Formats: sequence, C-alpha cells, structure tokens
Amino acid sequence: MPPYKMKAMLEKLKQESQETEAYQKYMWESLRKSLNGIVNKVNVSNISNIVMELFNENLMRGKGLLIKSIMKAQ
Repeated sequence: MPPYKMKAMLEKLKQESQETEAYQKYMWESLRKSLNGIVNKVNVSNISNIVMELFNENLMRGKGLLIKSIMKAQ
C-alpha cells in the first residue's frame, strides 16, 4: 500500500476509535515491520545500541513477532 494511502487510512482510523479492529491490525503490522527492521540491522559491533532500540518497542505485545523475526534472520 502506498504511503500516502496508509497515512490517510491511519488518520481516518484515529478519528473513529483506537479500539477498532482495523486500527489494531495497522498497529500490529507497524510493530512487525519495526521489529523486523531492527533485527535485520544487528551485527556484532552495534548490538548494544540495537538492544536499546528494542526496549523502545512494545515487546510485551510483540514477543512472538520478535522471536519469528530473530529465527528468520539467523
């Protein structure tokens, strides 16, 4: 989905309610993409910085996503 459509959809969803299923799906996909991006840029020299980035994410909600991402990347 193009970024401009994504932004428009997100604004519409925020206006409606944050408890809607569509908003929750969007936030889940956003978390998945963020965790995948963080895991993909890990290497030996920057692991301490990456761990701090991971703690900024919602790891309680996305622990399964994190594990899948790590298993894929190895």
